[in-house]
Amino acid sequence: MKKILRTAAAMMLVLSLGLCSCGISMQKGDKQKKEDRIRICLADAPVTGLAGIYLAQEKGYYEEAGLELDIVKENDEGALAMCAEGETDFLVTDPVEMADYMDRNYPTGLLAAAALYPHNQTGILSRKGDGITRLKKLTGQTYSSKNLPTELGILESLVKEDGGSFRDVVKIPLDDNDLSAALAAHDTDAVWASAGWDLVGAGIENFEYDYISMSEAEPALDYPELILAADHGYLKENTGLARKFMAATRKGYEDAISSPDEAAKCLIRETKASKDEQELITASQKWASAHYVEKGRTWGLIEKNRWEDFFSWLYEKNVTEHDLSRGTFTNACFK
Repeated sequence: MKKILRTAAAMMLVLSLGLCSCGISMQKGDKQKKEDRIRICLADAPVTGLAGIYLAQEKGYYEEAGLELDIVKENDEGALAMCAEGETDFLVTDPVEMADYMDRNYPTGLLAAAALYPHNQTGILSRKGDGITRLKKLTGQTYSSKNLPTELGILESLVKEDGGSFRDVVKIPLDDNDLSAALAAHDTDAVWASAGWDLVGAGIENFEYDYISMSEAEPALDYPELILAADHGYLKENTGLARKFMAATRKGYEDAISSPDEAAKCLIRETKASKDEQELITASQKWASAHYVEKGRTWGLIEKNRWEDFFSWLYEKNVTEHDLSRGTFTNACFK
């Protein structure tokens, strides 16, 4: 089977991937002000949800806005810590990993600033025929985990409410990027996967599967799957700069929506994707073009109720120690 990489965007799957460092230079003779430089942490892997950023970079939208974009490497502390400490201005993460970091490091000034996907398209992937068709069926099965307290807390609550025993779920490290191959080889029985990457890949591999949508299992889990995040202090001090950055980024995603093949080719070039990955990237980008924005809405806007419902649910279910439902997102970059 072809080696299938996980998407960073999928909630619980890839934000531990390595990162690359590159940047856009202004035209010769221009003097770039330090305050016009934007630093962002992005995965070095061909993560579908990042295509709009790479496309905006390649097409010169940031440069047209007078910005210099630097894609920086994640250090040992992690991208969320780097952003909180001012070592990067923006990063791409998912709300589960963000909640986990904020709860352990409470209080922080981190804010979600844009939704790369407005809805949660993740769920539990398993082999067809094994009977894991509802969450209580995870009892007694092997689950590949990133071992984040918030990840495990979410699943524990859902399995228990469905009548199962999460204590009897065998948790093993998530150490295989090819989720379909790991399931086919019986290295694991279930994984938390992304519909836009892993299910698309499973289709290409002709891997038969069962899938439990997290947002269908619990409506409060319909959070935006991937987000752009920044620190409150940075956004307050650089409001105009952040709005220029977001306007240019939005143009990139609008192009990715209208031209998914172009976006896929850009992502392949920027991440130096292998030939085996290119078919999946192209198919995944076609899927993403229909999911980057809801019809009739502006790309990137975070829906208040959807965001707050998720974090309130985490607190009510004792998944997080702190109530993170208020003051953890902003749409100010779009005004």
